[in-house]
Order: sequence, then C-alpha cells, then structure tokens
Amino acid sequence: MVPNSRSEATKLMESKSRTTIGAVVVALTLLAVVGSGVAFAQGTGSSLVSDVDDDDSIPASNVTLSEQEAIDIATAEANGTVNEVELENEGGAPVYEVELVTTNGSEIEVAVHADDGTVLETETEDDEDEREEEEMDDDDEYEDSDNE
Repeated sequence: MVPNSRSEATKLMESKSRTTIGAVVVALTLLAVVGSGVAFAQGTGSSLVSDVDDDDSIPASNVTLSEQEAIDIATAEANGTVNEVELENEGGAPVYEVELVTTNGSEIEVAVHADDGTVLETETEDDEDEREEEEMDDDDEYEDSDNE
C-alpha cells in the first residue's frame, strides 16, 4: 500500500509503532511471569525437575549395591523383617537405611553404605528415644540457664 498523503504515512507509522510496542509489552509481561514462577519455585525449595521426595534421596542407579544386597547385609546384622528401605545421601555418602521389625515388635534401623556395603550404624527404637530425651534435657538445661 502506497500512502497518498503525508497524514496516511503518519498513520501507517503510528500503527506499526503501536504494534511493535504492543509486542514488546507482551514479551516483557511473559518474561516477568515466567521469571517470577522460577523465582517462586526456587524460593520454596522445590525444583523445576520433579523429585520423588523432598529429602536427600538418590537414584539406585548411582550406587554399587542393590537394594536386595543392602537388605541381606542389614538382616545379617540385625535379625528382623524388612519394614522399609530408603536410599539417601547422608553427609555426602550414599546410604541405604533399612528399617527392620523384630519378633518382639521393636524397630531397628541399619545404615548400610550403598557403595561398599559397610554397616555404618545400627540403631534401635530405644536408642533413638534415649537420644531424643537427652536432646530435650539439654534444651531444658539451656532454657534454665537463660532464666537465671
């Protein structure tokens, strides 16, 4: 289209300017919405990649030991029926946490290194309860010293 007069040329340029400005506004708005969504996801501790859990779990393909081998090691260490097995990153080391239930109903958790099969820790339900009580006692002592 060839403009006939100067006013038609001005109108055509204004129209193109509005279209360009509109496109820029839409692009900036879209960028702001996407950017705020990413910032929100990072701020809440979630990631854009879907995780199985929000803890320090790691895929079994990243370790040498299979889950069954970890179960065999744990049940050799402490006799019981397997209740739960978790593969986690503990202090930079891959660890299978195998929870066992004994015949008398108590729980035992055996931590097995997921690469070399070393038993890192065996913890009974009673050990865990005692540690929690000690932590509570320590907290009470700290609070008492603050009140003096």
